[in-house]
Amino acid sequence: MKTSLKITASGAVLSGLAGASTAYNRWIDRHEETEPGATSLRVALGTGYTLLAATVAVCIWHGWRSALAFLFWSALCFIAAGLPMIGGDIRRDGW
Repeated sequence: MKTSLKITASGAVLSGLAGASTAYNRWIDRHEETEPGATSLRVALGTGYTLLAATVAVCIWHGWRSALAFLFWSALCFIAAGLPMIGGDIRRDGW
C-alpha cells in the first residue's frame, strides 16, 4: 500500500474514531447512570473500540500479523487492568 493511501486510511480511522466518540458521549449524556458499575463499563466500552481502531491503524502501517499481535496483547493488558477496576466500581456501587 502506498504511503499516501496509508495516510488517507489512517485519517479515516481517526476521523471515524472522533465521530464515534462524539456520538457515544451524546448517548451517555442522554442516559442516566442507574446501574451498579455503569461508569466503569462505559469507560471499558469506549476503551475497547479505541483499541479496535488502533488495531486497524497498526494493520494499515504494519500488516495484519502485527495488528493481530497488537490486538492480542492489548486485549490481555486491557482485561488484566480493567477487570479489577470494573469489579471495584461495582462493589462500591453496591451491586
